[in-house]
Amino acid sequence: MECRHITQIRLLIEAVSRYKNSNIDVVAFSMGSPMARKAILGGICVDTGQYLGQPLTNLVHTFIGVAGSNRDAEPLCRLLSWSEPCNQINGISCNSVFLRDINSVVGYEAFSRISVIRSIDDTIVGNIACDGQSVSSINGQNDEIVLKGYSHPMIIYATQDIIYRITQGLKN
Repeated sequence: MECRHITQIRLLIEAVSRYKNSNIDVVAFSMGSPMARKAILGGICVDTGQYLGQPLTNLVHTFIGVAGSNRDAEPLCRLLSWSEPCNQINGISCNSVFLRDINSVVGYEAFSRISVIRSIDDTIVGNIACDGQSVSSINGQNDEIVLKGYSHPMIIYATQDIIYRITQGLKN
């Protein structure tokens, strides 16, 4: 989760909002969830020290994290502990500097609604994080939809109707 990627996501959020001349909905999958959260949060990149700017909360109406590695991805990092995505600085390993940064502030992801969708059968990010919470949970979330029987890759395709209903403000 390099600063250059966070910067690109941030620029995309700003560009789409400017193009639409309105706020936007952000749907982020897997590692994209913590990356998009940092892009919205702004502040300082933990790997480079680069200043990203102020939070973009006012541009994001709804944030939906789908199968997000928002607290860690223990099953994945158990296999890839030596690799870049699982480092202790800007990785998704338990208590990395990056994850502590994005989880230290509450409710910045969107000004209206913050939702999480996850599956208890996700063997990539897992279920329970090292802090005892849901691995995909976001501090200040409005709801967490827990599904059964969906693998990590399947969940993004199986939840399109749920995502639509959330962005439209409908009940699930």
